[in-house]
Amino acid sequence: MRNLTWSAACGLALFLLCLGGVLGVAFPAHMARIAAPVLNRVMDSAQTLRPDALVFVALVLIKNCLVLFLVLTAGPSYDRLKGKFFRSRLAACLSRVTDFSVAFFPVLILLLNGAVLSWSVLLFARAGVPLAALLGGILPHGVFELAALVMVSALVFCRPGSDFKDRMAFFVRPIFPLLVVSALVEAYISPAIMVRLWS
Repeated sequence: MRNLTWSAACGLALFLLCLGGVLGVAFPAHMARIAAPVLNRVMDSAQTLRPDALVFVALVLIKNCLVLFLVLTAGPSYDRLKGKFFRSRLAACLSRVTDFSVAFFPVLILLLNGAVLSWSVLLFARAGVPLAALLGGILPHGVFELAALVMVSALVFCRPGSDFKDRMAFFVRPIFPLLVVSALVEAYISPAIMVRLWS
């Protein structure tokens, strides 16, 4: 994965997100067992916190930052591992293993996000929520949130052993502002659009 270009890494991340979406729709019974308890807690929390939108914004921002921070910091840097201690063949083998371990967490997060998102849309659509209202409640903030997830995953895919400082600079500059916008839109704009499209 180390030789992926930025566009190929973004394409891979989008593919994995879509694959997760297909899996969420293809196996709704499995998703119900896995995601329903979590979704119910999130819905209860959202209804409780919705009147205090700033607290909701803060919680959404913290949740998104934690997930993307974990993706960015997953796995050791193979550059450090193959330094003084290993000879070239062992270092080459070890770098492949660490490439896989670094890429595993973003792959898992992308698949889970896609699966939970598609399963949730399916669940609410079956319950009678109009598709336009569902999309109006998801797309406005989802564009920013999923763009941040795809960008972070693409960075890990195309530069799995990049320096921690580089990853944090990437997180602070383009990713954190996307997450702030996403949280604000999720708290203030998405619900208003969803209500308007539903009525």
